[in-house]
Amino acid sequence: MSVRPKLTSPGQFGLWGRETKRDWPLITQDEASLVLAAFDLPDITPIEWHSARPFSAVSRLSDCDGKNWFLKRHHRFLRDESALAEEHDLIAHLAGQGLSVACPLEASSGKTSLSLGEWCYECFPALGGNDLYRDRLSWEPYLTRHHAQEAGYALACLHEKAQSWNAPSRSTRPLVSSVIPLLDRHGPETGLKDG
Repeated sequence: MSVRPKLTSPGQFGLWGRETKRDWPLITQDEASLVLAAFDLPDITPIEWHSARPFSAVSRLSDCDGKNWFLKRHHRFLRDESALAEEHDLIAHLAGQGLSVACPLEASSGKTSLSLGEWCYECFPALGGNDLYRDRLSWEPYLTRHHAQEAGYALACLHEKAQSWNAPSRSTRPLVSSVIPLLDRHGPETGLKDG
């Protein structure tokens, strides 16, 4: 019988729920102020919430008009401006097809992402409604059958609207996750020794 570790509140998703060790540091208030000024959002409230995502940092803030924004930070090894541009182009296409999506904010540079040092940032407006799943693990079941049906319907709509997307295949980027050692071409034993 395995013993599950005691869970603590701040942290990120892990095998047993929330854990205190993070892969990436949280976005700080000073960092958010600097980056959001480049997105022409100079007056923001203190950070209201931090995401527990394992391979990026996400914070929710509000501007002086009370509009909510999500500031996302990625390590450039995982997502650089080029990778984000591919994703943002698809989002713009889906919005043009009538899908209800949040389009990224354009920075004063005219781009929808910003690089500072080893980090790459993007900013999105928050859509209306309550996010009932923001603190749940992605593999946990839906809360209700109705939610599962709505998610399936939304996914079908996304696929339908994306059929008209005509773009070259995405650039090849290495998959980075906690299972990388298990996928070593010489077998998991070698990957775990080298990792």
